[in-house]
Amino acid sequence: MSARRLENLKAVIVQVGSELGRGCALRLASEGADVLVIDPSQERADGVAAAIAAQGGTSMSIQAQVSNEQEIHRLADLCERKWGHVDVLVLIISALDWWSETELSMSAWEECLRINLLTPIFYSTAFRPLLAKSGRGSLIIYGSIDGQRGNPRVPAYSVARGGLIPFTHIMAELCGSEGTRVNYIAGAAIVPTGPEAKPPFGSTADSAALLEATPLRRMATPDDFAGVVSFLASSDSSYVTGSVIVVDGGRTSITPGTAIQN
Repeated sequence: MSARRLENLKAVIVQVGSELGRGCALRLASEGADVLVIDPSQERADGVAAAIAAQGGTSMSIQAQVSNEQEIHRLADLCERKWGHVDVLVLIISALDWWSETELSMSAWEECLRINLLTPIFYSTAFRPLLAKSGRGSLIIYGSIDGQRGNPRVPAYSVARGGLIPFTHIMAELCGSEGTRVNYIAGAAIVPTGPEAKPPFGSTADSAALLEATPLRRMATPDDFAGVVSFLASSDSSYVTGSVIVVDGGRTSITPGTAIQN
């Protein structure tokens, strides 16, 4: 595998402020892609762009309210003027609700669905013509295993992420003749880092239980996902489309309650 297998590809990554977004941006840039990094925070977007520059990569940072429909079309227009096409679109758009089903109001459900379901849909449709102009476009939607199984701690988030799975299949069918591949990554929780990091579900006991339910006995890192994103962005995955790729350390591969206690 060439270390520069994404040489000169034009990649857009929407929401780089998270550790996951930052990791994916750095990985694609390190493999030769020109990367447009987008985040609601100009400071975070600039920080990722600076990190890319420090490793010798090429990028541009843009501040945008990522769930605003007018902003989405503005970003698509910007890419068309700058590049004429987009080869890779990575959508890392996520907002957890952390409420039970009985505590969520209708407005809370609507907001969660707007960000986690409708926003990726609008990006996908707004950028579809630019991916088609590439002739080898790759649309990568970051989702969650919660969208496959359902998580009662984050019900609205689970429903929203679940809705993106049939959307992925539909887009793969619609865009196939345009040369664009569309895939969904069903991810698990990423290990928290930094001085203010907290366990993923609020307590050390919860984190221990999560690890116990994961065959690899560790949580995911941003690099675990960045490698999959790089694969889906490259020609190595040229015959992969409409797929749900699970990246969860094996957690959903086992029938619940049957794990062997070591």
